[in-house]
Amino acid sequence: MGVPIELPLGVAACPLTATSAGIRALARRGYNVLTFKTVRSTERPAYSEPNWLYVRDINPPVRVGVDPVDSTAYPEGAAQPAPGTRYATVNSYGVQSPPPIVWQRELALALDEMRDTQLLIASVQGSPERYRTSGTLAGDFVTVARLAEASGATAIELNLSCPNVIDSSEGAVQPPICASPTHTQRIVESVRSALSPTTRLVAKLAYLPSSELDQVLGPIASKLDAVSGINTLQVRARDAHGNPVFPASRGAHPARDLAGLSGAPLRAFSQVFVRSLSTLRAQNGWTFDIIGMGGVSSADDVDALFCAGASAVQAATAVIRTPDLADSVASRGVEAHRGLQIA
Repeated sequence: MGVPIELPLGVAACPLTATSAGIRALARRGYNVLTFKTVRSTERPAYSEPNWLYVRDINPPVRVGVDPVDSTAYPEGAAQPAPGTRYATVNSYGVQSPPPIVWQRELALALDEMRDTQLLIASVQGSPERYRTSGTLAGDFVTVARLAEASGATAIELNLSCPNVIDSSEGAVQPPICASPTHTQRIVESVRSALSPTTRLVAKLAYLPSSELDQVLGPIASKLDAVSGINTLQVRARDAHGNPVFPASRGAHPARDLAGLSGAPLRAFSQVFVRSLSTLRAQNGWTFDIIGMGGVSSADDVDALFCAGASAVQAATAVIRTPDLADSVASRGVEAHRGLQIA
């Protein structure tokens, strides 16, 4: 994306990247490709607590080619795994966002923390629970993207991938936006035409099989500087008695039965996603970079995504428990992580 990164490792949009202080801490620890936590055009509170729990078991295990919603995660509650171990979590935040006046200030301060060899991407999202038509939703994406650009962002990620936003009027979890090629195309084209030609544009996608990736990206690939993925996988989150572990939020809808699974179970999905994306890029002559993430828990996981074709790799869940992951990756040497398939 035009930035000379010595070691293209970073942190995806997550609670760690929601403030300038968090960005500063991560940048100083060697994370060079950072994504500011997803923001909206209006304030949106998080769902009621709890929002994030460690997982004890997943039954049946999630597997590539099988709908993850068929699996159920059984959380541990407050129990925390040992640093460096492979583990999973489930979360249900609802893509909360402070008001623009707050997040614009934090984003501007965070951008000031970046060195010339580091990249900060601003993640933005429209509000499908408020804007129900393709046109109005695209317009909301344009509004929040322009706010991020006005704050100084030179790279903007369109979050088209969140699997746990609830439509309060229907009491149901909405599918990721990227599941609709039509919505995706309209949003990407609208935002691209509304921003400066020099502002880099990233599309963050959920896990999609290769055929669906081709269908979604075909009309928009030329307008993107990068594609990032994957986000969490949607699974049921229940206790030992079969009840949802995430309660109803502010009385607006029933208990949240579905949540986003992250951590080690995503490794196979993210590697297949990046490999499919890299293959499609080569076959179609696309030129965007690939930012791979999902289940990254160790330097070996970082290597696997680079070998699959990633231009950069981001972690999230693992960094919360193992903040020195960047050190263990860097200790292997920069060239060992660059891979042979980087565009």
